[in-house]
Amino acid sequence: MATEFFFDAGLSAILNVEWHKRDSSEPKYSQFAAVTAIQRCLPFTDLKKTKMILLPVLHQHHWSVYCVNFGQSRIDVLDSMLYTPECDNNWDKYHLEFGKKIMHRLSDALSIAAPLKFKSFKNWRHVPVKVAVQKALSDSAFFAMKFLEFYDGDGHGSLHTSITAERSKELRAETLYYLTFHKQNKVVALPDEILQYRRDDHHPFFY
Repeated sequence: MATEFFFDAGLSAILNVEWHKRDSSEPKYSQFAAVTAIQRCLPFTDLKKTKMILLPVLHQHHWSVYCVNFGQSRIDVLDSMLYTPECDNNWDKYHLEFGKKIMHRLSDALSIAAPLKFKSFKNWRHVPVKVAVQKALSDSAFFAMKFLEFYDGDGHGSLHTSITAERSKELRAETLYYLTFHKQNKVVALPDEILQYRRDDHHPFFY
C-alpha cells in the first residue's frame, strides 16, 4: 500500500498564483481550483496512512520540492540552490514567506478535498534538507525530479541515490530518455532515429 504520493506542478501553480500570474493586474488565489486539482490527483488508498506528500514548486524561475512529512510532523524543503553570503537571496528569504503561504493553502484545501483524512500542517516548521547543489542555473528542474523519485523522509531525510552537480549532462539525458520511452508517452510511433537509442530491460539506461 502506497504511503506517499505526489501532486503535480499544476497544483503548485494554483497555490503560488501571485507569482505564476504576476503579469495579471490582480492575481487571486482560488481555493475552489486548488480543491479541484487535489481531488483529481488523490490516490485510491487509505489516505490516513499517508506518510509523505511531495509537491514540486516553481518560484522565481527555480524549482524545489516541498514534502509534507506526516511521519516527522514537519515540512521538508529540498532545494538544489547553493545559498551563499554573496547571494541576493538566502534560504530564509526565499522560502519562508512564500513557503508558508502555499503550505497554509494546501493544508486548508486538503481538509476540504478529503475531510478528516489529514492532520493540519499549517504551523509545522520548515526544514531545509541537505541535498546536492546545482552548478548551472537551469538545472533545478532536473534535480527536483530526482528528489521526487528518491526522497526518503525518515529521520533527518535522505535521498536513496547519489546526485552530483558534475553529472548535469547525464541528469538531462536520463530525464529525456525517461520521458521519451515511458509507456505513457502519447506519441504512438516514434521515428527510427529515436528508437535506435532505446535500451532493453537487461541494459537499462539508468544507474
